[in-house]
Amino acid sequence: MDVNTLFKEKGKDFKLELLAGSDGLNRKITMRDLNRPGLAFAGFFEHFPYKRVQVIGLSEYEYLIRLSYDVQVEILSRIFSNRDAVCCILTRGFKPTGAMIKVFTGLKVPLLRTEFVFSSLMGDLAYYFDGKLASSIKMHGVLTSVYGLGILF
Repeated sequence: MDVNTLFKEKGKDFKLELLAGSDGLNRKITMRDLNRPGLAFAGFFEHFPYKRVQVIGLSEYEYLIRLSYDVQVEILSRIFSNRDAVCCILTRGFKPTGAMIKVFTGLKVPLLRTEFVFSSLMGDLAYYFDGKLASSIKMHGVLTSVYGLGILF
């Protein structure tokens, strides 16, 4: 599944708006879990889950806007220049900073915005990802009953 599929199928339900990085809508979503990059904003990158959809909530946003433009560019670039980076969702209808627009456009990583708060978005988005990312197989078989026990051949 890619970011474009998320945007097309759930854009209205999650009130998603594409702000930057439209050239990266083909990036693959492979994990159902979301991540809040607050520790990375503070400089801690050990064990950072780049393959997850990153969500900027109130705490992350308030921290980020207090940083200078150059520091914002540096931190956002360090996170989203990773080849595994998927996309970022701004919650609460927050206005993107100039650094966000520059980084996400330059790196071709989608930056989306929603009116939802993180806690509301998290549950609904995880449920959606569960259905889309669940592994499945198709097989042909015959079901029969042997002494009341169902057996699939």
